Amino acid sequence: DASEKAGFKQDSRPAQISVAPEQTAVEASSATTMTRHSTDSSAAFPSVWSRWVQLLRSPVDAASLALFRIGLGIVMALEALDLCLPYPQAISMGGSPLETYFTGGDIRFHFPYEGFEWLPLLPKTWIHVVTGLLGVSSLLMAAGWKHRWTSGTACLCWIYLWTVESTRSYWQSHYYMEALALFLIVWTPASAVMSVDAWRARRNSKPSSNLVPFWPVLLLRGQLVIAYFYAGVAKINLDWLLGAVPVRWFLTEPHVTAPYAKWMPQSAFTMFESFVHSVPFAYFLSYTGLVFDLLIGFLFLFRRSRYLAMALMALFHLTNHFLIFENIGRFPLAGLATATIFLNTDWPRRFWRWVCHPRFSRPDWGWFWSGFIALPVVGGLLVWKAERTSLGTQGPPGSSLLTIARWTPMVVVGWLAWQAIIPLRHYFIAGDARFTYEGLSFSWRLKTDTGRGKVIEMQIKDEQIIPASGPNAGRVQWEQWKEAPVIYRKVKPEELAWDSLPELIIVAEPLVGDRIFYNQAARGAATTELEARRRVQRWWN
Repeated sequence: DASEKAGFKQDSRPAQISVAPEQTAVEASSATTMTRHSTDSSAAFPSVWSRWVQLLRSPVDAASLALFRIGLGIVMALEALDLCLPYPQAISMGGSPLETYFTGGDIRFHFPYEGFEWLPLLPKTWIHVVTGLLGVSSLLMAAGWKHRWTSGTACLCWIYLWTVESTRSYWQSHYYMEALALFLIVWTPASAVMSVDAWRARRNSKPSSNLVPFWPVLLLRGQLVIAYFYAGVAKINLDWLLGAVPVRWFLTEPHVTAPYAKWMPQSAFTMFESFVHSVPFAYFLSYTGLVFDLLIGFLFLFRRSRYLAMALMALFHLTNHFLIFENIGRFPLAGLATATIFLNTDWPRRFWRWVCHPRFSRPDWGWFWSGFIALPVVGGLLVWKAERTSLGTQGPPGSSLLTIARWTPMVVVGWLAWQAIIPLRHYFIAGDARFTYEGLSFSWRLKTDTGRGKVIEMQIKDEQIIPASGPNAGRVQWEQWKEAPVIYRKVKPEELAWDSLPELIIVAEPLVGDRIFYNQAARGAATTELEARRRVQRWWN
């Protein structure tokens, strides 16, 4: 009866076991045991893989994924707007980033990322069209209207602008993070709730659900853990640890404290300025930033530390935005918006219920003292643990699993493995990648490296070759010159007497090397271009 109630039907036929006459009961038992062990051993890996597939198919609330879509769409719309607004740090003296990198009248070539050299730099009008499409499609993606089309359009527009001109985005890793997030969100059911698509489905009486498979949430979480972890790995170098560089250099900039002068009394501002610009504070930020990047992703994975991780994430991005950097664009907003994917998948609904009926959960005082002793101060803050999600992987194995494509589990594994390998490639290339830049892209080194260059001019005066006084002052004494009869001088074209120079001139330029000029102003120079080309060809050979 119990088996029938449980949904099983028992076979009433007696079990039949065939044992050879000469085989004893002990031998039969041993054979059965060996077979069972063999079967269990061979099924170990399939069992792990089936549990992985089951995890990805587990149903979770779609609200968290929907808020991720909305936040990402708003951030990308703001990125499109920022491309069009005046930018104080722009090379073109306050022009917009579009003018500086894409549409300026003096732009004749571009520097795409390696592997994207085939991308053309579109004319000015089409660059404006791409930027407009990015803004409009991002807003429509946030609204959840035709999610696949709008998110796909935003993804293509942003990836084009990101890859076609690397000088704009090479040192801004959050552009890379936004590109990856856009690409991943295209393939997810992010418009299942809180979207125009969901509203239209309900209006048309189409079946809809507030549940989505767990795999898109896991994939986005894994991507962010990898990004933050490798940002910490990049900081493990002597410059960062022993010299507090580049944080110490960033803190010396006047913009760090200048905006706060009008909000503080002079005495308080003087103390604040001396503290922020101090070397010990630079070391504090360097080491806390290193620890933050290495651990923040893993703190989000545990319910006990999830609230603390969110608080640290907010403190990290607010400090970067309001104190240290002025040229990181929308990175703080993007970081906070994407970090919400680590919260419980139904957190938007819980938050709304809390707004309607505010109440605070009781802290776990049993954890307070043990946590405070294990981790001074920080451990005491872990008395509030995130609640367990009502849906998801907590149910019985295989219960109410959602359907996903057969290739989805393999793609998730492959994507995360690929993202974990790419940042390591520069370690297998000879030389310090911070100087050679080989394999340094896509390795999450936001603000980890910085450089300062100075112009150094060296002059070597040999008075035996060019005397400073006497009858031959300023004249080259070629008999004293032991090398080829060539001397390099820095010249300005407008100061040269071109008619007194030869027809063929070789100019050594530091950036492009030797350059050949045909001087048409020289006495006796060819009057036609064809004749000039023939003479240059004859002389150069």
